[in-house]
Amino acid sequence: MLKKHKRLVFIGTRNDVLEQANQLGIEAILIQKREHLRSHHYKLADRVYVLDTHDATSIISLIKRMHQESPLDGVVSFVEEALITAAQCEEMMGIKRNSVDTVKTLQDKGKMRSLLQLSHFPSCKYRIGSSIKDLYSFPFPFIVKPLDGNGSRDVFVIKSRKDLESLAPIILEKLPTFLLEEYLRGIEVSVESFSFNGKHMVLAITDKVLFPNFVERGHAMPSLLPSRVQYQIIEYVKSFLDLVGLQEGPSHTELFLTPEGPRIVESHNRLGGDKINELYKYAYGENMLTLFLAWTAGIISPWLKPPRATSGAAIRFFAPAPGRVLSISGIERVSQDPSIPFIELKLNEQDTVTEIFHSFDRVGCLIATGENTEDAVTKAESAVQDIKIITEPVRENRI
Repeated sequence: MLKKHKRLVFIGTRNDVLEQANQLGIEAILIQKREHLRSHHYKLADRVYVLDTHDATSIISLIKRMHQESPLDGVVSFVEEALITAAQCEEMMGIKRNSVDTVKTLQDKGKMRSLLQLSHFPSCKYRIGSSIKDLYSFPFPFIVKPLDGNGSRDVFVIKSRKDLESLAPIILEKLPTFLLEEYLRGIEVSVESFSFNGKHMVLAITDKVLFPNFVERGHAMPSLLPSRVQYQIIEYVKSFLDLVGLQEGPSHTELFLTPEGPRIVESHNRLGGDKINELYKYAYGENMLTLFLAWTAGIISPWLKPPRATSGAAIRFFAPAPGRVLSISGIERVSQDPSIPFIELKLNEQDTVTEIFHSFDRVGCLIATGENTEDAVTKAESAVQDIKIITEPVRENRI
């Protein structure tokens, strides 16, 4: 058995995290909500603690005791609500990685916008609001969203007074405080980066396609943008990461390429979701999760340069019409195509499909690979069409 010399605490987990930790010889200590625990977590983790991942006080107290008994090498969160807690734990342990202030700046979009404005960093018009007056005093068109949201949840597009009149009551009910931002026009991409001792390396630029409400319909890499534009984006993101003070580990930065240049939408000190790491493995032959765990545990040296793409990869999410599922067909045939290495569909007949309001509403996806990005995108779009999910509207029972 591989002797484990490094010890990491994981607050929450992703499907392949514990497997990767075991392969790297890392002692994995898992903190997880009871409702999210599965039998394989107990098999793969060296120790499991059942705690609410929102309960920062209890988590910090537990990790402090563990560190005093036997020093830990790091604390990693794979859930958004505990990224700040993980940074607080590492500061308490004397581990100099990313400061609590940096992580708070990335989580609080209002704080991030304020920093960009004070630093004269190219950004967009914004305001923090809480009232009907704030909504009516911001110039059209604009976006309203939570200060700490993720997954495109509760993002509202206001293009006219008519939009505002219909959406204002919903916004005020859902969001006691909100961020108003200038509506950015252009191409949206995400930038997957990794920082080694304060030096930022862009690993990939990911092209996106969106539903009208900004929820992602798909991603592809490597980016099809011209090399000069990619260079502009890379330099912009590196400057942004310097500004917020990111020092170590992964970052996932979303931005629009506007006529005035790149403009930040949001950024996170974590790996990107939506199976972006899986795309990276297919397109670049490397694993960002392995890199993250190995670097955090201190068992590798910094990468000298980013890898080159060897193929194209694209993901597309299913978007069946809302209603009750009558039939699902085409999965077996599509899954036999070697260029479609991954299909996930969390639906059965008679299940109910809801309208897609945020990324958590999506019912599944598939990944396609190709000789290049264009080839992968073409295959992904075709495969999505070949899988038929037939629904019927759900009729309400009226007494």
